[in-house]
Amino acid sequence: MRGKLSLGTVVCLSAATASLVLAAASPAAVVSIGSNLRGLPGAEGICALTGPAGASRSCTSSQATLTRSHLARGGLKAPAAGTILRWSVLSGTASPGTASVKLRLRVLHDDDAVGETSPSVELPLAEPGVHTFSAHLPVEAGDRLAVESVVRSSGGGTAYAPLAHAEPAVGVLDEWTSPLLPGLSVAPDATREGVELLLGAEIDLDKTPPRTKLTYPQRQDFLATKEVLVRFRCNEDATAFAGGQLEFPRSGRVTVIYGLYGVTRQVEAGEKTALRLRLPRKTWEAALRARENGKRIVVKVTVQAEDGVGNRSGATVAAIRPKR
Repeated sequence: MRGKLSLGTVVCLSAATASLVLAAASPAAVVSIGSNLRGLPGAEGICALTGPAGASRSCTSSQATLTRSHLARGGLKAPAAGTILRWSVLSGTASPGTASVKLRLRVLHDDDAVGETSPSVELPLAEPGVHTFSAHLPVEAGDRLAVESVVRSSGGGTAYAPLAHAEPAVGVLDEWTSPLLPGLSVAPDATREGVELLLGAEIDLDKTPPRTKLTYPQRQDFLATKEVLVRFRCNEDATAFAGGQLEFPRSGRVTVIYGLYGVTRQVEAGEKTALRLRLPRKTWEAALRARENGKRIVVKVTVQAEDGVGNRSGATVAAIRPKR
């Protein structure tokens, strides 16, 4: 922001700073990930089996990629830490060869390590449509969904879990031929192109705002360098928003305020990040005139952090004066 912002008996914040101070922390929300469950279940499914009556097969399926138009609003992976509250599948008509299908939800971590599972549930094959099941599974940022299926044959042909939508280029499905063991990282046994796994989940995201720390030299030569420097640290990956203003008294209780250029930076958890705010030309010239007139100059920098799910930290403020 350029130039003088206000002149009056009430100190006014620059627009950049005001947005930091006045913005309320965004309430954490329940978000959906995985499929948006709008695809049409096809005549093929997952975990296919051909065998005599009573034969069964166990396998695990997880969506590796999915085109945007078929994604839930939260994307394919958990955007941040939280808890899966419920999960849903969209099932089609069961084949004559399918006697029963049991399912349980499993979490796959970002490095494909195997996470926790929900209790096993029976898929109501006689009731095609969306089926929703409760859960209480912790997830971390980057986790994706997998479903373990146990398919039992009736002996009347191919049996499968009717949870797949086939469409060219819709996505890639990872498949494992046996149950996965928690803690292991196992490459898929097979991948299928053009297949959408009709599986989604709702996550109650982390509601904890980031914890931050701001450090800075209290005296800086910003009248020569035309910038001020602060260092910012956050306990989690976040976006840092920094705004600033230069202030000096005019007469009595009247304060003159000029804006600084704001800065936005991505910060990594625990890393100290330098934030440099530059003085626009008009701000710098006004500061020089104020110094020549013996005015007491101060730059105030306000910084906030917002994590990946919209939780905002409180604003921290640095007050920086020119070097003598």
